[in-house]
Amino acid sequence: MGILRQLKIDYDILVVADGWPSWFFALEGFNYKSIKLFMKSSLSVKEEFKAVGSPDCILKEEELEQWFGDHPAGLVLVQGSKSFAEWLHNGYTISRDNKQITIINDLEYTTADGFQVSHAEVGGVTSGKWSVYGEKMNVYLDTSLHVRRQLKHVLKSTEKVSSLSDLRKSSTPLLLPHQLLPVGWKHPTVKFPSVFNRNKDVLRLLSKDELMEAYDLELGSQSALRKYWSSSQSVPTLAFTAQAPLKVLRCILEAAFQSVIHLGNNETAARPDDPEAAVEDWDVYSVESFHSRMTVGSQFAPLVCTGTYDAENHSRLFNALRGMLHRRYRKNVTRSLLKHLRSEYDNRKSTVFNSEALTLRKCQIVESIERLKTKGLILECEDEKAILDRFNFNDADELAVPIQPWITRRNEVLKQNKSKVRKKKRKKEDTLGQELLTDIEVGSDAVGRAAESTWWEWSAGSTLFFWRWPKRLWKSIRDGTKVFVDKSKLPKYRKEPSWPKDEDQHEKLKSKLRKVRDRKYIRLGYVTSLTGYFAVPKAGTDIRVVYDATKCGLNDAVWAPNFFLPTVDSILRNACSLTWFGDIDLGEMFLNYFLDEEIRPYAGVDVSELEGGNKRIFEQWIRTLMGFRCSPYIATQTFAWGEEIITGDLADDDNPFAWDEMKLNLPGSEGYDPTMPWMYKWNSKHKRMPAFFGTYVDDVRTGAWSEASCRSATRTVASVVNYLGQQDAARKRRPPSKVPGAWAGSMCISVDGVGLFVLSTQSKWEKAKGIIEKWAEELGNDARVQVNHKEMEQDVGFLCHISRTYPKLFPYLKGFYNTLNSWRFGRDDDGWKITSKTALVELASEDRSKDDDRVVVTESSASRTYHGRKKSQADEDPPNKVQTVGRFKFDVEAMGTLLKGNTPSLRLIRGERISKVTYGFGDASGGGFGGSWVHGDAIIFRFGIWGSDMDMASSNLREATNDVASLESMGEQGLLDGVEVFFFTDNSTAEAVFYNGNSKNEALFRLVLRLHKLEMIYSCKIHFIHCSGKRMIAQGTDGLSRGNLTAGVMAGKTMTSFIPIHLNAFQRCDLLKSWLLTWLGKETEFLDPIDWSVRGHDIVKGKFEINIDGMKAPVVKNGSFVWCPPPCLAEIAVEELRKARHKRTGSRHLFVVPRLMQPKYFKQLLKAADLVISLPVGHPAWPEEMYEPLTLAFVFPFLPYRPWQLKGSEGLLSVGRQLLSMWKENSWTDRHLLRKLWGFERSLLGMPEELASKVLQGDGDEVLHQRTRKRRRSDLEEEEGCKQIPHSKKRVNLDMMWSKEPSTVSSTMNNLVKARKNSARLGLDPVVIPQGPWELRDNAGMQIAIEILIQSQGKGRNATGYQQFDSIRKIRSSYSNAIRGSAVGAIDTKLKTNRGVTFGFVGGPTESILFEMFMLGLRKRMGKVTCQNLGISFEVLSKLLELYDEELASEDIGKDRFREIIVFGAAFVTLYAAALRGNEVFFMERSELVRRRNMGVTIDKALEHIVVPLMGRFKGEHGERNLMLVMARISRSGLAIGRWISQLSDLLLQEGKHIGVGPAICHEDGTPYNSIELNGELESMLLQIQEESPELIDPKIDVRAKFSINRSFRRGATTRVRENGIDSQSLEMNNRWRKLQNAGGSVSCLSMKDLYLEISQTLVSRLKFSQHI
Repeated sequence: MGILRQLKIDYDILVVADGWPSWFFALEGFNYKSIKLFMKSSLSVKEEFKAVGSPDCILKEEELEQWFGDHPAGLVLVQGSKSFAEWLHNGYTISRDNKQITIINDLEYTTADGFQVSHAEVGGVTSGKWSVYGEKMNVYLDTSLHVRRQLKHVLKSTEKVSSLSDLRKSSTPLLLPHQLLPVGWKHPTVKFPSVFNRNKDVLRLLSKDELMEAYDLELGSQSALRKYWSSSQSVPTLAFTAQAPLKVLRCILEAAFQSVIHLGNNETAARPDDPEAAVEDWDVYSVESFHSRMTVGSQFAPLVCTGTYDAENHSRLFNALRGMLHRRYRKNVTRSLLKHLRSEYDNRKSTVFNSEALTLRKCQIVESIERLKTKGLILECEDEKAILDRFNFNDADELAVPIQPWITRRNEVLKQNKSKVRKKKRKKEDTLGQELLTDIEVGSDAVGRAAESTWWEWSAGSTLFFWRWPKRLWKSIRDGTKVFVDKSKLPKYRKEPSWPKDEDQHEKLKSKLRKVRDRKYIRLGYVTSLTGYFAVPKAGTDIRVVYDATKCGLNDAVWAPNFFLPTVDSILRNACSLTWFGDIDLGEMFLNYFLDEEIRPYAGVDVSELEGGNKRIFEQWIRTLMGFRCSPYIATQTFAWGEEIITGDLADDDNPFAWDEMKLNLPGSEGYDPTMPWMYKWNSKHKRMPAFFGTYVDDVRTGAWSEASCRSATRTVASVVNYLGQQDAARKRRPPSKVPGAWAGSMCISVDGVGLFVLSTQSKWEKAKGIIEKWAEELGNDARVQVNHKEMEQDVGFLCHISRTYPKLFPYLKGFYNTLNSWRFGRDDDGWKITSKTALVELASEDRSKDDDRVVVTESSASRTYHGRKKSQADEDPPNKVQTVGRFKFDVEAMGTLLKGNTPSLRLIRGERISKVTYGFGDASGGGFGGSWVHGDAIIFRFGIWGSDMDMASSNLREATNDVASLESMGEQGLLDGVEVFFFTDNSTAEAVFYNGNSKNEALFRLVLRLHKLEMIYSCKIHFIHCSGKRMIAQGTDGLSRGNLTAGVMAGKTMTSFIPIHLNAFQRCDLLKSWLLTWLGKETEFLDPIDWSVRGHDIVKGKFEINIDGMKAPVVKNGSFVWCPPPCLAEIAVEELRKARHKRTGSRHLFVVPRLMQPKYFKQLLKAADLVISLPVGHPAWPEEMYEPLTLAFVFPFLPYRPWQLKGSEGLLSVGRQLLSMWKENSWTDRHLLRKLWGFERSLLGMPEELASKVLQGDGDEVLHQRTRKRRRSDLEEEEGCKQIPHSKKRVNLDMMWSKEPSTVSSTMNNLVKARKNSARLGLDPVVIPQGPWELRDNAGMQIAIEILIQSQGKGRNATGYQQFDSIRKIRSSYSNAIRGSAVGAIDTKLKTNRGVTFGFVGGPTESILFEMFMLGLRKRMGKVTCQNLGISFEVLSKLLELYDEELASEDIGKDRFREIIVFGAAFVTLYAAALRGNEVFFMERSELVRRRNMGVTIDKALEHIVVPLMGRFKGEHGERNLMLVMARISRSGLAIGRWISQLSDLLLQEGKHIGVGPAICHEDGTPYNSIELNGELESMLLQIQEESPELIDPKIDVRAKFSINRSFRRGATTRVRENGIDSQSLEMNNRWRKLQNAGGSVSCLSMKDLYLEISQTLVSRLKFSQHI
C-alpha cells in the first residue's frame, strides 16, 4: 500500500516528439519550472497542436543545441521511433547530467535500464505496447493495481449510424466491444448497440470523439480539437493515434517522480510523532498480502498489492485509515474550541485558559449563579456555598479546572437534577459570564456529538461548531436565528397529541420521537404552549412523523419571508456538454440549526407517553423543527452563509471554485454562440470554467470540467460542511458522473460533443403520462364531466412539479386550475374570473327573475350580496365533485402530445445540435400581415392580406396567427434546423399565452401548440418576445404588413440594431445614470455582472475574516446597490438578487431593466421587490427612442416590527401611485418623490413602532398584503366602500345632532322624554318624528356629506390619520360654485328691496338644512389645528446652495437637472433675500428680468443690487399689477444673491424666453412651475441635508411637515436680519409693497420703468434688508 503525495517535477523540461507530442499533455497537473517542445512533424499536425497547446513553447531545430547547453541538468522526454531517438542522440550533445525518459514505438529496442509497457496494463483500451528506458532515472512501473478496460468502455450508443459509403472506405477488420483497439487505426469499424436502432447492434465507424477518448485525450483538448477542425474546415490528421496514449505516459511520470509513504509486508502502521496523540489509544492493524520491491540503488519502490482485492485484509486496512482520519477530525474540533475560548476570554478579567485547564475566578461563578438558576440548570434552593463547593475553591479566589472533567461534571449535575428543575423563563443578561457559559455549553455539546459520530454518519446528531463561523454569525449560529414574531399572537396550547391506536404504529412513533429526544433536539425547559405531532404511513410498513406547529397557532404568530430555491436550469448556467456532476446529501437539514430562544417556550412537546403516560411531561424543541413556518427559511439561510465559506478565496489557485472573469455571450451581440451559456464564470489562468455547486434545501449538486475536478470540488464542499459542524451524509454519496441522479426534481445529462440535456426520471415520466391518460379516459368524447376535486388537486400538484423540468407543460395547466376553481362565485363557464360589475349585473338579473314585486333591486343591495357571497365562500371547503371547463379537454390533449413516448424526452439546454441563431419580427394589421427575419446577410420577408375567414378574428388572434405562420414558413425554407430563434411581436397577449397560458381564446392555444411542435420537428429553440409597437414600426415589419417596403430593415438597416436584448439600460441611454444619481445618493454602488454574486451579496471583494483555525470567510458590508442587467440576463440577475436578499436583509437594491423578455424574470422579480413601477418612454431620462418602458423595482431592508417588510404597505404604495400619476400627466419633477421613496424605510427608523405601523398600514387594522395577497384592487375598494357607506350615514346624523350646543342637545332629549310620558298618561300614542326612510334620490346633500367625511379620513399634511376641517370644507365651496354656474343654479332669483338690499334664494344640496347642520357639527367635532412652518436658517440655505454647486460641477449631471438647479436655486435665493411667501415667487416676470439683468452695477459697491420684477393678478384686485424688488447682489454674510438670479436670467436669455411676457420660474417649455414642485425639491434637499449634516436639521424633525416654501424662507430671513440688528423701519420698508397689495390696489398701476425710478429714490433703505442677511 502507498499514500501518494503531491506530484512535483522540479526541472526544466524539454519534450522532443516525432509527431504528436503526447508527453506535453501528460505533464498537465505536475509542477515544473518551465517546458519547451520540439516537434518533427507536418505543418498540419503543428497547427492542430497550436489550437490545443501553447504555441509559445515550440522550439525550432536550430534552437535545440542552445537548450541543451543552457539546461545541463534538465529533463528530456523523448517519444517516437527508434530512428528518431538515434537521430537525436547522434546529432546533439546531451549533457550527462540531463535526466532522460524515452518511449519507443519499436518493442525490440530495449536496453539494460529499460522495460516494456502496454496500454491495457495501465487501464487503456488499445493493444499498443512500447519500450521505455531512462537515463539518470530510476523508473519502476507496477501495473498490477490498474483496472483492465475494453473498447466498450469508450463506445457511445448516441453516435449516429454510418452510411454504407463510409463503411466501404474502412479497410480494417470489424472490432467487437470486448476487444482492444489496435494502435494506429484511424477509421476502424465497430459493432455496437445504438439508440437509433434498439432491436439490434449496428455497424459504424469509430467516431473522432471515441477515438480521442481511447487515446486518453483530456476533455479540454478534445473540445479544442473539435473547434479547430470545425472552424478551419481541415481534415483531421488524427496524429495522436501513432503515439503512446496519455495513461501510459502518466504512469511512467508518476513512477519516476511521485513520493510514497511505505507500509511493507507484515508491517504495522507507525504511531504519529505527535505528543498530543500519545493520549489516544491507537489501534494497530496488521497488513498482509503486501510486499515491497527494491529498485536499482537504495530507494524503495511503491508498495503495491500483488493480487486481487482481499475483502478481509483490505477492509481492515481501509478501516484503519478511516479511524485515523476520524480521530484526527475529533481532536481538531476540540483543539479549535479551546483555542476559541483562549482567544476570546484569556485577555479578559473573568477567566484565563491554557491548553489543558480553565482558570475560574470565584467572583465570576457567583455572578453567574442567578443566570444558571433562571435557565433551570441549578435549583433555587441551592446556595452559593453549595455551588462553590462543587468546584473545590476552598480558601482560594481562583481555581484551575481541567476543561473536559468540568464539562462532564456539569452534565452529571444536570442529569441528577433533571426531574427537579423548576419551569422558569430564561432571562437574558449581556454579561461576559453568560457568554462564557453559553460558549462552553454549546461548544461541549458540539464536541461531544462529534466524538460519538462515525466515519459514515453522525450517530448522536450534530451541533454546529459556531466558533469556526465568522464572528458576526456566532450568536445566530449558537443561540438560533431571530424569528419575525408577533408576540401578541403567541399561543397557549396544551392539547394532548393524538397517538395511533394500532400498537405497531404506536411503538414506531415512540421510537422515532425517542430518537429525536435522545439526540437532545428536544430537552427540558420552560413550556408555555405545545406543538403537535402525529404519524402517517410511509413506504408500506414504516411511518413518518409529522410535527405540527400550525394547529397550535405558533405558525400564525410568526412570519417568514419568501426565498429563492434554484431549479435545474439555475445550476446548469455554468455547465456545458463536458461537465461532470457530483452529489452531496446533507443530513438532518432542519435539526442542524438552533431554534430562537424566545420561541422555544412556545414550541413545547408532550413526551408523557415516553415516560409511561402516568403524568404529563413537557419538554421544548431547541432545534428548527419540520412543520415550523420559519424552519425552511432559517435552514437554507444558514447554509447559504456556509456556502460563502465553502467558496473560499476566488483568487486562490488551489481553489476549484476560483474564477476571475465573467464571460458574456449574449444574444443580439456580435459573435453570439448558442452552444455556450449566456453568462458564465471563467478562470483565465487555467482557461476553463471553474467548478461550481448549488443547493436545493438539503441536496448539493457539484459540477466541474473533468471527473477529477468534479471529485475535488465535491470533496471540498463535503470537507467544509463537516468542518463547520453540519452533517454530510457520506453514505449517500454518488461518484462523479455525466448522468447524475435527480436534483431539484430533475435529471441532467451531459453528452460530449452533443449537448447538455434535462429530463425527468422514468418513474415521474410514467406517472405524468398516467395522469394525463387517466383524465383523457375520464373525459371520453365529452368536453364537460363531473370529476373528483381532491383527486385532481393532487394530480395538479405533481404536474406542476414536473413542469419545472418541462416548462412547455405549464401553459396547459390552466384548464386544470380553472376546473378546480369553477365552483367559486364570480367565475364564468370556463372558470375565468369575471369583473365585479359583471357579477353585479348577474345578481341583479337573478333577483328580478324571482317575480316578487316586493323585491327592490338596487346597485348597493346587489353589491352587498356580491361581497357577502365572496366572503362566505372564502371560508367554505370545495365540493367533492366539480365540472370540467371547456378548455380542459384541449389542455389534456396538448399535454398528451408533449408527453408522447415511453421514455422521458430530453430537453436541450444547450449543445452542438443548436449552433446557429436568427432573429425575426412579425406584425399584423387589420387588413394585412407581414414578417421579416434574417438569414446570413440577407433579410427574408413575407407579407399579404387576410382572407374573409379572418374578418371576425380578434387582433390577438391575427397577430398570433401571423407569428406562427412566419415561423412555419422559416421551417419550410430550412431555416429552423438546429437554430435558436428570437422572434419579436408587438402583441403582449401572444407572449403571455406562449409562456403562461393566460387567455380564454382556444384558438390562441392551438397556435402555441403548433409552436411547440415546431421546436420538436426542427430541433430548434424559440424565444417569443413582446416589444413596443413603435419598435415594430421603426424596424419596418409594421409597414410590411401594410405593403410598405421602405422602412427599417427593408431600407437597408441591420436587424440587430432593433434587438437591444444584450444591452442594459445605461448602455442604451446616457441620461439615465445621471438622473438616478440625483435621487439615489452618492453612496450608491452600480453593479456589473461580475459583481452580482459578490458585492451584490454584500461581500467585500478581496477582504476576509480569518477564524481561529486560519479558515477564510468573506467580509460583508451592507450597501445600496443598483442592478442594471440586459433583458436577456435579467433572469440570472433576479436569481442572484433573491439569493442576496435571502442571506442578508440590511441592504437596499434598485433593479433597473427595460421591459423586454419580461416573462422570463418578472414573476421572480415581484417576489423579491417591495415595489415595482414602470418609467414611461418620453421621460427626460428615458426618451421616446427607447420604445419600451423601463422597469424600476425597489427592494428595501426588512423592518424590526410588523409588518416586517414594506411590500404591500399603504404608505409605500401611496408614494408609488403619486409617481405614476405624475408621469401619466407628463410631469417630470419627480426627484423629491423618488428621493422620498428611496429613503422611505429610513424615514421609519426614528418613529415609535406603533406610529410606524400605522404609517405602513394606513387606516386598516391589518396590513393590506397580509390579508389580500391575490385579490383584485378594484374588488377590495368596492367592498371597503360598501362597508363605509352605512357608517358614514350614521356619522352624518351624529354631526347634525351635535351642531347644537351640548346643553341644548341634552335639554332637547330630556324634554322629549317628559313629553312622551305625558302622552302616555293621557293614553295617547307618543308623537313620532320620522327619521326615515329617506327618499330614493338625494336632495339634501347626504352623498356630498359622505364624500367630505371620506376625505377627512385621508392623510393630511400635518397629520397622518385625518385632514383638517379647513381643507375638507373646500369640497362644499367647490360644489356651491359649480351649482351656481350650472343650469340649475343659474336660474335662482334674487329679490331687491326698495332700499336696494339684495336677497338671493340659492338652491342645491349644499344649502339644505341637513347640510348646514352637518357642517356646523363637523366643525365643532374636528376643531382647527394650525401647524406653523419652521424658518430656514442661513446655514441651511448655504448648505443647500453648496450642494447645488457640487452638482453643477459634476461631470455626470444631465441637461435637465442642470436647468432645474439654476431655476430652483434662483427661486430659493429670491424667497429668502426678499422674504417672500411661497406663491409670490411665481410672479417673477422673465422678459423684464432679462431686460434689467445688468441694472444695479454701480461704482459704489454698497449700492450694487439686482432687480427682480413681479407681475401678476393678486387676490382681491382687478387686472394685473407690476412690482419691482431690489436686493443686494451680495449680502454681508456672503450670500451670492446676484449670481443665482443672473444665472437664471442668462438661462432664460439663452432659451429665448425673454421675448414676450411670462413666468421666470418655468419649465423648459415655458409652462410655470407650481408650489408642489418647488416644495418637492425643497423637501428632497432638506432631507439630504438632514442625513448628511444632522447638526443643521435635527433628525427628529419631520421635514415635510415643518418646512415649505409658504412661510419657511420668510420666517428664516426675518429672524436672520433681526439677529443682525436691522432696524424696524427698514424691515417695514421691505414689507411695504405687500401692505399696499392687501389694501386692494389703492396705488396706481405703474410701468416697470416708472416703478424703478420711484424705487431708486429710496434705494439705501430698500437694500438694508437683503444686506443684513
